[in-house]
Amino acid sequence: MRHLTFVWVILSCATAVWATMPPSRSDAAVPRDEKSLAADAAAYARKQMFAGGAPGFAIGIVRGPKLLFAKGYGHAGDNGREVTIDTPFILGSTTKSFTALCVMQLADAGKIGLDELVKRYLPGFMGDGPAITVRMLLNQTSGISHAAGDQPILSAGLTRGDAIRSWAMALTPFAQDRPAGASFEYSNANYIVLGAVIESVSGEGYAHYVRTHVFEPLGMNHSYASLVEARQHDVAQGYREWFGWFEANDLPYPPSFIPAGFMISSVGDMARYMAMEANGGELDGVRVISETGLTEMHRGVASMDPEGKSSYAMGWVADTFNGVPVFYHDGDTGRFTSIIAISRTERFGVVILANASGWLYGPHQTDAANGAINILVGGTTKSYATPYLITKVALGVIIVIALLQLLSVIRAMTGKPGRSVLLEFIIPTTINVACAVVFAYALPRIFFGIPLTEMVSSIPEIGVAALASIACAATWGLLTARRLIWQPTFAVTGNRASSI
Repeated sequence: MRHLTFVWVILSCATAVWATMPPSRSDAAVPRDEKSLAADAAAYARKQMFAGGAPGFAIGIVRGPKLLFAKGYGHAGDNGREVTIDTPFILGSTTKSFTALCVMQLADAGKIGLDELVKRYLPGFMGDGPAITVRMLLNQTSGISHAAGDQPILSAGLTRGDAIRSWAMALTPFAQDRPAGASFEYSNANYIVLGAVIESVSGEGYAHYVRTHVFEPLGMNHSYASLVEARQHDVAQGYREWFGWFEANDLPYPPSFIPAGFMISSVGDMARYMAMEANGGELDGVRVISETGLTEMHRGVASMDPEGKSSYAMGWVADTFNGVPVFYHDGDTGRFTSIIAISRTERFGVVILANASGWLYGPHQTDAANGAINILVGGTTKSYATPYLITKVALGVIIVIALLQLLSVIRAMTGKPGRSVLLEFIIPTTINVACAVVFAYALPRIFFGIPLTEMVSSIPEIGVAALASIACAATWGLLTARRLIWQPTFAVTGNRASSI
Protein backbone atom coordinates (compact mmCIF):
# COMPACT_ATOMS: atom_id res chain seq x y z
CA MET A 1 0.00 0.00 0.00
CA ARG A 2 2.90 2.33 0.82
CA HIS A 3 4.23 1.76 -2.69
CA LEU A 4 0.84 2.44 -4.24
CA THR A 5 0.53 5.64 -2.20
CA PHE A 6 3.97 6.75 -3.43
CA VAL A 7 3.01 6.03 -7.05
CA TRP A 8 -0.25 7.96 -6.59
CA VAL A 9 1.65 10.96 -5.17
CA ILE A 10 4.12 10.91 -8.07
CA LEU A 11 1.32 10.68 -10.65
CA SER A 12 -0.59 13.50 -8.95
CA CYS A 13 2.46 15.77 -8.96
CA ALA A 14 3.21 14.93 -12.60
CA THR A 15 -0.38 15.68 -13.56
CA ALA A 16 -0.26 19.00 -11.77
CA VAL A 17 3.01 19.96 -13.49
CA TRP A 18 1.67 18.90 -16.91
CA ALA A 19 -1.46 20.97 -16.37
CA THR A 20 0.63 24.11 -15.77
CA MET A 21 2.84 23.60 -18.84
CA PRO A 22 2.12 25.60 -22.02
CA PRO A 23 0.09 23.66 -24.60
CA SER A 24 1.87 21.87 -27.40
CA ARG A 25 2.22 23.88 -30.60
CA SER A 26 0.92 20.87 -32.48
CA ASP A 27 -2.43 21.17 -30.70
CA ALA A 28 -4.56 22.83 -33.37
CA ALA A 29 -7.35 23.60 -30.89
CA VAL A 30 -5.14 25.95 -28.88
CA PRO A 31 -4.96 29.57 -30.14
CA ARG A 32 -1.57 30.68 -31.41
CA ASP A 33 -0.13 34.09 -30.62
CA GLU A 34 0.10 36.54 -33.53
CA LYS A 35 3.88 36.77 -33.57
CA SER A 36 4.23 33.00 -33.80
CA LEU A 37 1.70 32.82 -36.63
CA ALA A 38 3.47 35.64 -38.46
CA ALA A 39 6.84 33.88 -38.11
CA ASP A 40 5.41 30.68 -39.61
CA ALA A 41 3.67 32.58 -42.41
CA ALA A 42 6.86 34.48 -43.23
CA ALA A 43 8.88 31.24 -43.23
CA TYR A 44 6.48 29.72 -45.76
CA ALA A 45 6.56 32.82 -47.96
CA ARG A 46 10.35 33.00 -47.73
CA LYS A 47 10.67 29.35 -48.82
CA GLN A 48 8.48 29.93 -51.90
CA MET A 49 10.33 33.10 -52.88
CA PHE A 50 13.72 31.43 -52.65
CA ALA A 51 12.33 28.53 -54.70
CA GLY A 52 11.33 31.05 -57.39
CA GLY A 53 14.89 32.37 -57.48
CA ALA A 54 14.16 36.06 -56.83
CA PRO A 55 17.48 37.93 -56.37
CA GLY A 56 15.97 40.07 -53.62
CA PHE A 57 12.63 40.42 -51.84
CA ALA A 58 11.01 41.67 -48.65
CA ILE A 59 8.05 40.42 -46.62
CA GLY A 60 5.76 42.39 -44.31
CA ILE A 61 2.90 41.08 -42.13
CA VAL A 62 0.38 43.03 -40.05
CA ARG A 63 -2.83 42.46 -38.17
CA GLY A 64 -4.99 45.54 -38.10
CA PRO A 65 -2.72 48.41 -37.04
CA LYS A 66 -0.03 46.12 -35.56
CA LEU A 67 3.19 45.26 -37.36
CA LEU A 68 3.98 41.59 -36.78
CA PHE A 69 6.87 40.99 -39.17
CA ALA A 70 9.05 42.85 -41.68
CA LYS A 71 12.33 41.68 -43.16
CA GLY A 72 14.37 41.83 -46.37
CA TYR A 73 16.20 38.96 -48.06
CA GLY A 74 18.77 38.60 -50.83
CA HIS A 75 20.42 41.45 -52.68
CA ALA A 76 19.10 44.69 -54.10
CA GLY A 77 21.68 44.90 -56.91
CA ASP A 78 24.77 43.38 -58.46
CA ASN A 79 26.94 45.36 -56.06
CA GLY A 80 25.86 42.97 -53.32
CA ARG A 81 23.93 45.43 -51.16
CA GLU A 82 21.38 43.63 -49.04
CA VAL A 83 17.65 44.16 -49.13
CA THR A 84 16.34 45.82 -45.96
CA ILE A 85 12.87 46.86 -44.90
CA ASP A 86 13.71 50.36 -46.21
CA THR A 87 14.83 49.26 -49.70
CA PRO A 88 12.54 50.86 -52.32
CA PHE A 89 10.99 48.66 -55.04
CA ILE A 90 8.87 49.69 -58.03
CA LEU A 91 5.40 48.36 -57.23
CA GLY A 92 3.69 47.80 -60.57
CA SER A 93 -0.11 47.74 -60.55
CA THR A 94 -0.33 47.63 -56.76
CA THR A 95 0.00 51.38 -57.31
CA LYS A 96 -3.66 51.45 -58.39
CA SER A 97 -4.81 51.13 -54.78
CA PHE A 98 -2.98 54.40 -53.98
CA THR A 99 -4.66 56.18 -56.89
CA ALA A 100 -8.07 54.88 -55.79
CA LEU A 101 -7.34 56.04 -52.23
CA CYS A 102 -6.55 59.56 -53.46
CA VAL A 103 -9.79 59.70 -55.46
CA MET A 104 -11.79 58.53 -52.44
CA GLN A 105 -10.12 61.17 -50.24
CA LEU A 106 -11.32 63.83 -52.65
CA ALA A 107 -14.77 62.20 -52.71
CA ASP A 108 -14.82 62.32 -48.88
CA ALA A 109 -14.07 66.04 -49.14
CA GLY A 110 -16.97 66.54 -51.57
CA LYS A 111 -14.65 67.53 -54.42
CA ILE A 112 -15.34 64.47 -56.59
CA GLY A 113 -18.64 62.74 -57.27
CA LEU A 114 -18.09 59.09 -58.11
CA ASP A 115 -21.07 59.02 -60.46
CA GLU A 116 -20.22 62.29 -62.18
CA LEU A 117 -18.91 62.22 -65.73
CA VAL A 118 -15.15 62.42 -66.10
CA LYS A 119 -15.71 65.37 -68.47
CA ARG A 120 -16.80 67.47 -65.51
CA TYR A 121 -13.25 67.31 -64.16
CA LEU A 122 -11.42 66.97 -67.48
CA PRO A 123 -13.29 69.17 -69.97
CA GLY A 124 -12.91 67.82 -73.50
CA PHE A 125 -12.03 64.29 -72.35
CA MET A 126 -12.54 61.94 -75.32
CA GLY A 127 -14.28 64.71 -77.25
CA ASP A 128 -18.00 64.13 -77.65
CA GLY A 129 -17.51 60.46 -76.95
CA PRO A 130 -18.89 58.08 -74.32
CA ALA A 131 -20.43 58.98 -70.97
CA ILE A 132 -17.74 57.58 -68.65
CA THR A 133 -18.07 58.20 -64.92
CA VAL A 134 -15.36 58.29 -62.25
CA ARG A 135 -16.79 55.11 -60.72
CA MET A 136 -16.44 53.28 -64.04
CA LEU A 137 -12.75 54.17 -64.16
CA LEU A 138 -12.26 52.94 -60.59
CA ASN A 139 -14.12 49.67 -61.25
CA GLN A 140 -12.42 49.11 -64.64
CA THR A 141 -15.77 49.17 -66.47
CA SER A 142 -15.23 52.28 -68.61
CA GLY A 143 -15.05 50.27 -71.82
CA ILE A 144 -11.51 51.54 -72.50
CA SER A 145 -9.56 48.58 -73.82
CA HIS A 146 -6.64 46.81 -72.23
CA ALA A 147 -4.60 47.53 -75.36
CA ALA A 148 -5.22 51.27 -75.08
CA GLY A 149 -3.64 51.25 -71.65
CA ASP A 150 -0.52 49.33 -72.63
CA GLN A 151 0.54 50.71 -75.96
CA PRO A 152 3.11 53.36 -74.88
CA ILE A 153 4.39 51.54 -71.81
CA LEU A 154 7.81 50.68 -73.26
CA SER A 155 8.65 54.27 -74.20
CA ALA A 156 9.92 56.84 -71.77
CA GLY A 157 6.84 58.90 -72.60
CA LEU A 158 6.26 62.51 -71.73
CA THR A 159 8.48 64.00 -69.04
CA ARG A 160 6.79 67.35 -68.63
CA GLY A 161 4.85 68.23 -65.52
CA ASP A 162 1.59 67.67 -67.39
CA ALA A 163 2.57 64.18 -68.63
CA ILE A 164 -0.37 62.44 -66.94
CA ARG A 165 -3.02 64.90 -68.13
CA SER A 166 -1.58 65.04 -71.65
CA TRP A 167 -1.68 61.26 -71.96
CA ALA A 168 -5.26 61.09 -70.65
CA MET A 169 -6.49 63.87 -72.93
CA ALA A 170 -4.95 62.16 -75.98
CA LEU A 171 -7.42 59.27 -75.65
CA THR A 172 -10.15 59.13 -78.28
CA PRO A 173 -13.44 57.20 -78.46
CA PHE A 174 -11.54 54.61 -80.50
CA ALA A 175 -9.83 53.58 -77.25
CA GLN A 176 -13.04 51.80 -76.28
CA ASP A 177 -13.84 48.27 -77.35
CA ARG A 178 -17.16 47.97 -75.48
CA PRO A 179 -19.89 50.30 -74.19
CA ALA A 180 -19.16 52.30 -71.04
CA GLY A 181 -20.37 50.44 -67.95
CA ALA A 182 -21.06 47.20 -69.85
CA SER A 183 -18.47 44.91 -68.25
CA PHE A 184 -15.04 44.62 -66.69
CA GLU A 185 -11.88 45.05 -68.73
CA TYR A 186 -8.58 45.72 -67.01
CA SER A 187 -6.81 48.76 -68.47
CA ASN A 188 -3.99 50.91 -67.19
CA ALA A 189 -5.64 53.78 -69.06
CA ASN A 190 -8.43 53.96 -66.47
CA TYR A 191 -6.00 54.79 -63.68
CA ILE A 192 -3.93 57.20 -65.74
CA VAL A 193 -7.14 59.16 -66.37
CA LEU A 194 -7.90 59.01 -62.63
CA GLY A 195 -4.43 60.46 -62.00
CA ALA A 196 -5.35 63.35 -64.30
CA VAL A 197 -8.66 63.82 -62.43
CA ILE A 198 -6.76 64.00 -59.12
CA GLU A 199 -4.47 66.69 -60.53
CA SER A 200 -7.34 68.68 -61.99
CA VAL A 201 -9.50 68.63 -58.85
CA SER A 202 -6.74 69.10 -56.27
CA GLY A 203 -4.68 71.62 -58.24
CA GLU A 204 -1.58 69.61 -57.31
CA GLY A 205 0.68 67.34 -59.34
CA TYR A 206 -0.04 63.66 -58.76
CA ALA A 207 3.33 62.99 -57.09
CA HIS A 208 2.92 66.00 -54.77
CA TYR A 209 -0.62 65.01 -53.84
CA VAL A 210 0.33 61.43 -52.95
CA ARG A 211 3.30 62.59 -50.91
CA THR A 212 1.38 65.17 -48.86
CA HIS A 213 -1.91 63.27 -48.45
CA VAL A 214 -0.73 59.65 -48.15
CA PHE A 215 3.01 59.20 -47.63
CA GLU A 216 3.56 61.92 -45.04
CA PRO A 217 0.43 61.28 -42.90
CA LEU A 218 1.27 57.56 -42.75
CA GLY A 219 4.98 58.07 -42.07
CA MET A 220 6.00 56.39 -45.34
CA ASN A 221 9.47 57.90 -45.50
CA HIS A 222 10.89 55.56 -48.15
CA SER A 223 8.17 55.94 -50.80
CA TYR A 224 8.38 57.95 -54.01
CA ALA A 225 6.53 58.83 -57.20
CA SER A 226 9.76 59.71 -58.98
CA LEU A 227 12.51 57.38 -60.14
CA VAL A 228 15.07 60.20 -59.91
CA GLU A 229 14.24 60.68 -56.23
CA ALA A 230 14.17 56.93 -55.55
CA ARG A 231 17.62 56.48 -57.08
CA GLN A 232 18.95 58.93 -54.53
CA HIS A 233 17.70 56.53 -51.85
CA ASP A 234 19.09 53.21 -53.18
CA VAL A 235 16.12 51.87 -55.14
CA ALA A 236 16.61 48.19 -55.94
CA GLN A 237 17.88 47.02 -59.32
CA GLY A 238 15.26 45.20 -61.40
CA TYR A 239 15.80 41.74 -62.93
CA ARG A 240 14.05 39.77 -65.66
CA GLU A 241 14.07 35.99 -65.90
CA TRP A 242 15.65 33.93 -68.68
CA PHE A 243 14.88 30.22 -68.20
CA GLY A 244 15.29 30.48 -64.43
CA TRP A 245 18.30 32.81 -64.58
CA PHE A 246 17.81 36.47 -63.63
CA GLU A 247 19.44 39.24 -65.64
CA ALA A 248 19.82 42.79 -64.30
CA ASN A 249 17.85 44.93 -66.71
CA ASP A 250 16.25 48.37 -66.68
CA LEU A 251 12.86 49.31 -68.09
CA PRO A 252 11.86 52.86 -69.08
CA TYR A 253 10.02 54.69 -66.33
CA PRO A 254 7.17 56.61 -68.06
CA PRO A 255 5.98 59.51 -65.84
CA SER A 256 2.52 59.40 -67.41
CA PHE A 257 2.07 55.83 -66.13
CA ILE A 258 2.87 56.53 -62.46
CA PRO A 259 -0.82 56.45 -61.31
CA ALA A 260 -1.28 53.04 -62.92
CA GLY A 261 1.87 51.17 -61.97
CA PHE A 262 5.07 53.03 -61.16
CA MET A 263 4.83 54.03 -57.51
CA ILE A 264 7.97 53.14 -55.53
CA SER A 265 7.95 51.98 -51.91
CA SER A 266 9.68 49.81 -49.30
CA VAL A 267 8.20 46.89 -47.40
CA GLY A 268 8.40 48.86 -44.15
CA ASP A 269 6.29 51.63 -45.69
CA MET A 270 3.92 49.21 -47.41
CA ALA A 271 3.34 47.48 -44.06
CA ARG A 272 2.21 50.84 -42.63
CA TYR A 273 0.00 51.44 -45.66
CA MET A 274 -1.49 47.94 -45.32
CA ALA A 275 -2.02 48.46 -41.58
CA MET A 276 -4.08 51.57 -42.34
CA GLU A 277 -6.16 49.64 -44.88
CA ALA A 278 -6.69 46.80 -42.39
CA ASN A 279 -7.61 49.24 -39.60
CA GLY A 280 -10.52 51.06 -41.17
CA GLY A 281 -8.53 53.89 -42.75
CA GLU A 282 -6.67 55.06 -39.62
CA LEU A 283 -3.14 54.52 -38.29
CA ASP A 284 -1.47 55.95 -35.19
CA GLY A 285 -4.43 58.26 -34.63
CA VAL A 286 -4.25 59.70 -38.16
CA ARG A 287 -7.25 59.09 -40.42
CA VAL A 288 -6.51 59.27 -44.13
CA ILE A 289 -9.91 58.07 -45.42
CA SER A 290 -13.37 57.58 -43.97
CA GLU A 291 -14.50 54.08 -43.04
CA THR A 292 -17.36 54.44 -45.53
CA GLY A 293 -14.98 55.39 -48.31
CA LEU A 294 -12.61 52.52 -47.47
CA THR A 295 -15.46 50.00 -47.42
CA GLU A 296 -16.54 51.20 -50.87
CA MET A 297 -12.96 50.85 -52.13
CA HIS A 298 -12.84 47.22 -51.03
CA ARG A 299 -16.29 46.23 -52.33
CA GLY A 300 -16.00 44.00 -55.38
CA VAL A 301 -18.58 44.94 -58.02
CA ALA A 302 -17.15 44.15 -61.48
CA SER A 303 -17.03 40.40 -62.14
CA MET A 304 -13.66 39.35 -63.54
CA ASP A 305 -14.53 35.76 -64.46
CA PRO A 306 -17.62 33.82 -65.62
CA GLU A 307 -18.02 32.14 -62.23
CA GLY A 308 -17.98 35.47 -60.39
CA LYS A 309 -15.23 34.28 -58.05
CA SER A 310 -13.16 37.44 -58.48
CA SER A 311 -14.54 40.96 -58.65
CA TYR A 312 -12.73 44.23 -59.19
CA ALA A 313 -13.36 46.85 -56.53
CA MET A 314 -11.45 50.16 -56.62
CA GLY A 315 -7.73 49.52 -56.94
CA TRP A 316 -8.34 46.19 -55.21
CA VAL A 317 -9.66 42.76 -56.19
CA ALA A 318 -12.21 40.96 -54.00
CA ASP A 319 -11.37 37.26 -54.10
CA THR A 320 -10.56 34.20 -52.00
CA PHE A 321 -7.18 32.63 -51.27
CA ASN A 322 -7.87 28.91 -50.97
CA GLY A 323 -11.27 29.70 -49.47
CA VAL A 324 -10.16 32.67 -47.33
CA PRO A 325 -11.98 35.91 -48.31
CA VAL A 326 -9.44 38.61 -49.15
CA PHE A 327 -9.01 41.85 -51.00
CA TYR A 328 -5.69 42.06 -52.80
CA HIS A 329 -3.77 43.45 -55.76
CA ASP A 330 -0.57 42.43 -57.47
CA GLY A 331 1.83 44.22 -59.77
CA ASP A 332 4.45 43.38 -62.39
CA THR A 333 6.57 45.86 -64.34
CA GLY A 334 8.58 43.20 -66.14
CA ARG A 335 11.49 43.81 -63.73
CA PHE A 336 9.74 44.16 -60.33
CA THR A 337 6.76 42.36 -58.80
CA SER A 338 4.58 42.96 -55.76
CA ILE A 339 1.51 41.56 -54.06
CA ILE A 340 -0.51 42.89 -51.12
CA ALA A 341 -3.39 40.95 -49.58
CA ILE A 342 -5.62 41.47 -46.53
CA SER A 343 -8.01 38.88 -45.06
CA ARG A 344 -11.48 40.36 -44.74
CA THR A 345 -12.41 38.88 -41.37
CA GLU A 346 -9.23 38.51 -39.28
CA ARG A 347 -7.60 41.60 -40.86
CA PHE A 348 -4.24 39.93 -41.33
CA GLY A 349 -2.25 41.52 -44.13
CA VAL A 350 0.72 40.27 -46.18
CA VAL A 351 2.88 42.29 -48.56
CA ILE A 352 5.72 40.90 -50.67
CA LEU A 353 7.98 43.05 -52.86
CA ALA A 354 10.62 41.62 -55.21
CA ASN A 355 13.12 42.90 -57.75
CA ALA A 356 12.35 40.01 -60.13
CA SER A 357 9.86 39.19 -62.86
CA GLY A 358 9.36 36.14 -65.03
CA TRP A 359 6.80 33.62 -66.25
CA LEU A 360 8.33 30.69 -64.36
CA TYR A 361 8.97 32.81 -61.29
CA GLY A 362 5.51 34.42 -61.06
CA PRO A 363 3.51 31.53 -59.52
CA HIS A 364 5.95 31.34 -56.60
CA GLN A 365 5.11 34.86 -55.42
CA THR A 366 1.36 34.17 -55.69
CA ASP A 367 1.91 30.95 -53.75
CA ALA A 368 3.88 32.83 -51.09
CA ALA A 369 1.10 35.34 -50.40
CA ASN A 370 -1.71 32.78 -50.65
CA GLY A 371 -0.03 30.36 -48.28
CA ALA A 372 0.97 33.06 -45.80
CA ILE A 373 -2.60 34.37 -45.53
CA ASN A 374 -3.91 30.84 -44.98
CA ILE A 375 -1.37 30.12 -42.25
CA LEU A 376 -2.27 33.36 -40.49
CA VAL A 377 -6.01 32.58 -40.39
CA GLY A 378 -5.58 28.88 -39.56
CA GLY A 379 -6.36 27.62 -43.06
CA THR A 380 -4.43 25.21 -45.23
CA THR A 381 -1.82 26.09 -47.82
CA LYS A 382 -2.56 25.24 -51.43
CA SER A 383 -0.32 22.97 -53.47
CA TYR A 384 0.90 24.68 -56.62
CA ALA A 385 2.82 21.67 -57.96
CA THR A 386 0.46 21.27 -60.93
CA PRO A 387 0.49 24.96 -62.00
CA TYR A 388 4.29 24.97 -61.75
CA LEU A 389 4.47 21.89 -63.99
CA ILE A 390 1.92 23.26 -66.48
CA THR A 391 3.85 26.52 -66.74
CA LYS A 392 7.11 24.67 -67.48
CA VAL A 393 5.47 22.31 -69.97
CA ALA A 394 3.74 25.20 -71.76
CA LEU A 395 7.04 27.06 -72.07
CA GLY A 396 8.69 23.92 -73.40
CA VAL A 397 5.96 23.38 -76.00
CA ILE A 398 6.22 26.97 -77.23
CA ILE A 399 9.98 26.73 -77.62
CA VAL A 400 9.81 23.31 -79.31
CA ILE A 401 7.29 24.62 -81.86
CA ALA A 402 9.57 27.53 -82.72
CA LEU A 403 12.58 25.20 -83.02
CA LEU A 404 10.67 22.81 -85.30
CA GLN A 405 9.71 25.73 -87.50
CA LEU A 406 13.33 26.83 -87.67
CA LEU A 407 14.57 23.32 -88.53
CA SER A 408 11.93 22.97 -91.23
CA VAL A 409 13.10 26.21 -92.84
CA ILE A 410 16.75 25.06 -92.77
CA ARG A 411 15.77 21.74 -94.33
CA ALA A 412 13.75 23.45 -97.06
CA MET A 413 16.63 25.79 -97.90
CA THR A 414 19.33 23.13 -97.93
CA GLY A 415 17.49 20.01 -99.11
CA LYS A 416 16.79 18.90 -102.65
CA PRO A 417 13.46 20.24 -103.93
CA GLY A 418 10.73 17.66 -104.38
CA ARG A 419 8.04 17.57 -107.01
CA SER A 420 5.02 18.78 -104.99
CA VAL A 421 4.59 22.49 -104.31
CA LEU A 422 1.49 21.73 -102.22
CA LEU A 423 3.17 19.26 -99.88
CA GLU A 424 6.58 20.88 -99.66
CA PHE A 425 5.76 24.58 -99.72
CA ILE A 426 2.12 25.64 -99.58
CA ILE A 427 1.06 23.44 -96.64
CA PRO A 428 4.22 24.20 -94.55
CA THR A 429 3.78 27.91 -95.27
CA THR A 430 0.16 27.77 -94.10
CA ILE A 431 1.16 25.99 -90.89
CA ASN A 432 3.99 28.43 -90.22
CA VAL A 433 1.80 31.47 -90.83
CA ALA A 434 -0.82 30.04 -88.45
CA CYS A 435 1.87 29.56 -85.77
CA ALA A 436 3.11 33.11 -86.35
CA VAL A 437 -0.40 34.54 -85.90
CA VAL A 438 -0.76 32.65 -82.63
CA PHE A 439 2.66 33.80 -81.41
CA ALA A 440 2.40 37.39 -82.64
CA TYR A 441 -1.17 38.17 -81.60
CA ALA A 442 -3.17 35.47 -79.82
CA LEU A 443 -0.50 34.46 -77.30
CA PRO A 444 0.55 37.96 -76.14
CA ARG A 445 -2.87 39.62 -76.40
CA ILE A 446 -5.29 36.91 -75.30
CA PHE A 447 -3.20 34.84 -72.91
CA PHE A 448 -0.87 37.46 -71.42
CA GLY A 449 -2.88 40.59 -72.18
CA ILE A 450 0.12 42.56 -73.49
CA PRO A 451 1.44 43.55 -76.94
CA LEU A 452 4.19 41.49 -78.57
CA THR A 453 6.76 44.24 -78.01
CA GLU A 454 6.16 44.12 -74.26
CA MET A 455 6.25 40.32 -74.24
CA VAL A 456 9.69 40.38 -75.87
CA SER A 457 10.92 42.73 -73.15
CA SER A 458 9.14 41.24 -70.12
CA ILE A 459 8.94 37.53 -70.99
CA PRO A 460 11.99 37.13 -73.22
CA GLU A 461 11.90 33.33 -73.50
CA ILE A 462 8.45 33.42 -75.13
CA GLY A 463 9.06 36.72 -76.90
CA VAL A 464 12.15 35.40 -78.70
CA ALA A 465 10.28 32.22 -79.62
CA ALA A 466 7.49 34.39 -81.05
CA LEU A 467 9.93 36.41 -83.15
CA ALA A 468 11.55 33.20 -84.41
CA SER A 469 8.13 31.86 -85.40
CA ILE A 470 7.29 35.04 -87.29
CA ALA A 471 10.66 34.98 -89.08
CA CYS A 472 10.14 31.33 -90.08
CA ALA A 473 6.68 32.10 -91.45
CA ALA A 474 8.06 34.98 -93.51
CA THR A 475 10.89 32.78 -94.83
CA TRP A 476 8.46 30.05 -95.82
CA GLY A 477 6.38 32.63 -97.64
CA LEU A 478 9.39 33.80 -99.64
CA LEU A 479 10.40 30.22 -100.45
CA THR A 480 6.92 29.40 -101.65
CA ALA A 481 6.69 32.53 -103.77
CA ARG A 482 10.10 31.77 -105.30
CA ARG A 483 9.08 28.21 -106.16
CA LEU A 484 5.76 29.22 -107.68
CA ILE A 485 7.27 32.06 -109.72
CA TRP A 486 10.55 30.48 -110.83
CA GLN A 487 9.49 26.85 -111.17
CA PRO A 488 5.83 26.91 -112.17
CA THR A 489 6.03 23.63 -114.04
CA PHE A 490 5.57 21.63 -110.85
CA ALA A 491 1.88 21.01 -110.31
CA VAL A 492 0.44 20.86 -106.83
CA THR A 493 -0.09 17.12 -107.31
CA GLY A 494 3.60 16.46 -107.75
CA ASN A 495 3.36 15.52 -111.43
CA ARG A 496 5.32 17.48 -114.01
CA ALA A 497 2.97 19.65 -116.01
CA SER A 498 2.88 19.06 -119.74
CA SER A 499 4.23 21.74 -122.01
CA ILE A 500 1.95 23.39 -124.48
